[in-house]
Amino acid sequence: MGRRIARWDRNTALSALAALQLDPRLHVHSVRLYWASRLVAGLAKGGTRPGRSDLQRLLNADFGKSDISRFEDPSEDLFLQAVSTRRGDRRLICGTWAHPTFYTETLLEAAERIADERDLEMLSSVHTLLLLSDLTAERAGLGLRVPGSGRQWADVPVPPDTRLSALAAHPNWSTSALASAKLELSLLDRFIIEDDDLPPTIGSAAGRAELDTRPLLRTPTGILLAVPSAVSMAVRAAIVDHMLETDREQEIGDALLAVQAERLAETGFANLEGVPTRWSLGEATRSLVREEAPGRYVHLELIAGKLSGWREAGFGDMAPANGERQARIIASMRSANEACEGRPGFMAGVTVYLMGGWGPGEVIDFRRPDDLSAWRFAGIDVADAMALGGAKDGTLTDFWRLEVLEDMVQSEGIELQNLSGPLNLHEWWRQTDHTLVPQGRRDLVPPINIAMPTDSLFEARQRAAGAFDRRSVQLPDSSWRTVGRLDPIADFGVLEPIYASYREIRQGTLLGAVLVGPSPLWLRLRSPDTPDRFDDGYQNWKAALHWTSLIADLVDHGDEAAIAPVMIDLRLEPIDDLAATLPTDQELDDAVAVAAYPGERTGTVSASALWQAGARRVDNRAEIALAAGLLEGIQKAIGNGIDRVTAVGRVRSKVPSTDVRWRHAYYPERVADQLRLHQIIGRKFSPVPRSAVSIVKQGHAFGLGYSPGEVIEGRDKCAALLKSLHARTLERLLVSVAHYDRLELVTASLSLLQASIADEQHWAVTARALRAIHGADADGKVSLEHRNATNANLRACAMLAEVAASHAPAEGGSLVGDMDLEELRAVALQHFGYCELLPALMGDRLTPRLVISPTGDLLYDHSFGENTLAPSSTVMHAESRERDIERYDERMANPRDDRGSLEPELVQALEAEFHCSLRTFGDLSAGTCELAIADRRDVVTLRRSELVRRLVAMGLGEGEAIEPVIERLTLRSRDGWADVPSDAFPNDYDLGRFDRPQSIIGRPLLAIDADGDPMIAVAPAVVERAAIHNLSGAYDGSLQDRFWSSKVMRSHVGRASNAAGNAFNVRVAETVAALGLDAAPGVAPWAALNQKATPEMKLLGDIDVLAFSQDRRHVWVIEAKDIKLCRTLAETARRLSEYRGVPRHDNKPDNLMRHLKRAAHVREHVEALTRRYRLPAVPVVHGLVVVDSPQPMAFVETNPSPDATFVRLKDVGSVDWSASRKRRR
Repeated sequence: MGRRIARWDRNTALSALAALQLDPRLHVHSVRLYWASRLVAGLAKGGTRPGRSDLQRLLNADFGKSDISRFEDPSEDLFLQAVSTRRGDRRLICGTWAHPTFYTETLLEAAERIADERDLEMLSSVHTLLLLSDLTAERAGLGLRVPGSGRQWADVPVPPDTRLSALAAHPNWSTSALASAKLELSLLDRFIIEDDDLPPTIGSAAGRAELDTRPLLRTPTGILLAVPSAVSMAVRAAIVDHMLETDREQEIGDALLAVQAERLAETGFANLEGVPTRWSLGEATRSLVREEAPGRYVHLELIAGKLSGWREAGFGDMAPANGERQARIIASMRSANEACEGRPGFMAGVTVYLMGGWGPGEVIDFRRPDDLSAWRFAGIDVADAMALGGAKDGTLTDFWRLEVLEDMVQSEGIELQNLSGPLNLHEWWRQTDHTLVPQGRRDLVPPINIAMPTDSLFEARQRAAGAFDRRSVQLPDSSWRTVGRLDPIADFGVLEPIYASYREIRQGTLLGAVLVGPSPLWLRLRSPDTPDRFDDGYQNWKAALHWTSLIADLVDHGDEAAIAPVMIDLRLEPIDDLAATLPTDQELDDAVAVAAYPGERTGTVSASALWQAGARRVDNRAEIALAAGLLEGIQKAIGNGIDRVTAVGRVRSKVPSTDVRWRHAYYPERVADQLRLHQIIGRKFSPVPRSAVSIVKQGHAFGLGYSPGEVIEGRDKCAALLKSLHARTLERLLVSVAHYDRLELVTASLSLLQASIADEQHWAVTARALRAIHGADADGKVSLEHRNATNANLRACAMLAEVAASHAPAEGGSLVGDMDLEELRAVALQHFGYCELLPALMGDRLTPRLVISPTGDLLYDHSFGENTLAPSSTVMHAESRERDIERYDERMANPRDDRGSLEPELVQALEAEFHCSLRTFGDLSAGTCELAIADRRDVVTLRRSELVRRLVAMGLGEGEAIEPVIERLTLRSRDGWADVPSDAFPNDYDLGRFDRPQSIIGRPLLAIDADGDPMIAVAPAVVERAAIHNLSGAYDGSLQDRFWSSKVMRSHVGRASNAAGNAFNVRVAETVAALGLDAAPGVAPWAALNQKATPEMKLLGDIDVLAFSQDRRHVWVIEAKDIKLCRTLAETARRLSEYRGVPRHDNKPDNLMRHLKRAAHVREHVEALTRRYRLPAVPVVHGLVVVDSPQPMAFVETNPSPDATFVRLKDVGSVDWSASRKRRR
């Protein structure tokens, strides 16, 4: 092989190999291509021009016999990425080095931050090489971010000679081509390898060869980029060598650490900005210990790595474990542990070793000392930590939990072999449904080894690169800014071309760019928000960026060949009065002023307070006016101006919908809106993290006599297991709650509950706009997912608040942090899940077959919920979304004085129930809200007597006593959760049941002690939510029996329920009649058949609606059921058990059986019906059940009779009323 290569012409062979390195389809073969270039550079000295067959023989046959092919791995990173520099984006071929663009970009930025006259030539050389790399990639037709491909260990496909010769021109640069590209050859001298240095490259390890740091060769016509993938290494080596030569290792180390700390902060993974740098063992380090949650500490250690001695140690080989470093890590861990374990409530800690630097690899391998058993260690590359930060479940706490989860899984005898680090573990966790072990594999019984695939890294890194999309964008003054995507989480499936400048944001200025079309469009908001005003600058700036992205393709750039950036300064005048008169179209256009400076390609768009008031209009005319002003400003800045009328016309033609908008200013009538307006909601809405759920689920089903993979079959055995898990999860919830301070946990839970209510209301307000922007399908999918997350939060927080008020210690408990509340919510929801499963099983709806998963979770057949609750929820959510859209006009209106009136009987019942006037009951929510605003706290805690005193002082009650209503709405504290007062029942405290009389929805003022004058936790939005729920339940009778305490109310809701049922019968009859049938509500069977009203006949009950087809040949016996939507799996199972068409346990007919009997009776006596109604012939009798809301009976058959067909009232038009037999739906 060596003799054969020696006969080759070196430049021809290297040109061909360099061309192959520019092909992303050969990314997986980068190792072979790299070593082929090394061999050719060191051995070739002849004149033979190698062709396709020669290269195929070398790359496939020769290397196939050696160990080189063995080192091929699936692609773990992108083939090509861009380095964002102060002179623009520069494309790099990544090759086989880890994170080459990250290290190159951060090291170059660090060097530029400390640069002086000594560095100008070096920096110019580096930028020239990067530009050469970029232009070579452009010649090869490569974009800014290119994934690679290829089949591991397969033959390298070399193109035909003609094509190969054409491709080989890409890495070759003649002196004239260099001049045309403004590339100075002299600046590239340091990267050109001379002939005398070539032979030693054969024996040097990867990263030590001269070709790695000098990838350019001289050719007779110019230069050759012989190893495109070595540009990153060459740039880094040049910078490091220069800094060492100028004795500035410490300066560059400090700067590098500062840059990489900024990158971590930008992604949200960890914030070490402002932390002082110290030097240890010849490298820069930043160290920070912080309390992530009460008693749980994170020790962040960010290192920059050593620079000196790198050439001797080598770059490509992993340096062996350094004993001094290991000792320093252990000492640092021990120091952090000792500092934290002495603090009250210490539970655990972790050292997160953030491995930054500039790229050399190093092994970190040590045994954790026994005295650090409560202190964990986890290491991760800074670049991978940033990639985690771009994932929804990639926070630092998620990372910590995942490390804990890995240990938990391995402690069960499942050895996880992960050769590719934490990011690969995280991706494997995602792929295994957040468990780390494939759950459906019953054969995975411990002890067992599971080897994780290594190619998951590619997906994670590609996803992160696209999410953040860092790039350099030019400003009109010719300077450059590094920007990143404003919203890296694509909730609606599309990553938007809207970016923000990190540098300006750090300086307090909002600077964003829209990258649509040929020219960057910049938007800057310099003035910060004015305190106590309603200008909300960030939201307006963000809305303006969205509109700029929509109108970008309307910009007429003229005939200029050079497309240059445009900068628009946005100036907003704050608004004083949200209830101001709404401006007209013309007033809105006049409220937006434009000035432009074409010579500088800049402009100013100013919006007055009157424009801000326009955000309260039902349509988007205010935003259209702003968008038109932006378009006018951009055009004038370019020097190709248009007038406002033209601009408005163009914008409206581009966005004809009046619903597309990003700003929604409305009078905050709801309590949660008031709390949010005054910025006093203590916690931010956040879904329950999946990492918290993973920790809670792991191993919870072990220890009950069943082993991994075991199957439990049969109703009795399954019921016994579910009861055990129900009890176990309840006990876990109680034990968990008992760890925390009662007042802390109650207020934290109520605060997050109110944040969830506020978020729910915000999504309702934005329904019309989101549908217009993203389409009905995308909005329906995303808003349903969000609604489910919100409902889970509402449920979990209510459970925690109730349990904590009676079970958490009044003194001595721990404080509550976000991490704690995340895990507590997961524990609460796990228990709720088992509250759901047992009724489903006992109702014969859950398949009596359970499986213990390899990780101790319980696996079961989910088809029942998927076939009933899921479609019902989807339908109802879609209809709720439609109602939100319809109510948008009402929400945007001024405060309404006329609230309508309630029936006197309902008013009397409410006043009897709550022991106060209706006005006082209605004003209580607003009174508690006023109290919270006055105290600047969303959850106020005070003695009940003090609550009464302050509310009275505010005017609540207008002289009447309010103590009784406060007492009625108070949920009393008990002596532990198991304590059931004598006037209550255990079911009152069943956390799986909704609408319990002893719950936060019925009694929203939580007593947190059993004192005669108890301490009360008051959450105004929770009070309002309960009031609305209770008023609605009283109005239509949907809340029955023991939910109410007064006989007057119980009597009322009984009558209201009957009245609502009768009213629904009339609605069904009228709807059916409108379809052309003859329909009558409330028909007694004996009357319809002209029979005697015997006791037996009366037991049949009335036919809710009797209908005849137009031809009078079909008669329909319709059961009208105005029943509530099933909100849970348990309610679904109970509902289905009530509609089977069989006798109940007391031998009385269930809710379907009476209807089936009535239909059968009419069918049996159809001749009598014919005579009674003088029908032309004996008709066909059909049965039908009409319901208002989606019901599980419509999705799951409960009775085979055609008369048991269920249809919604809104869908009765789809029924074939003249069919000889109704088909089941």
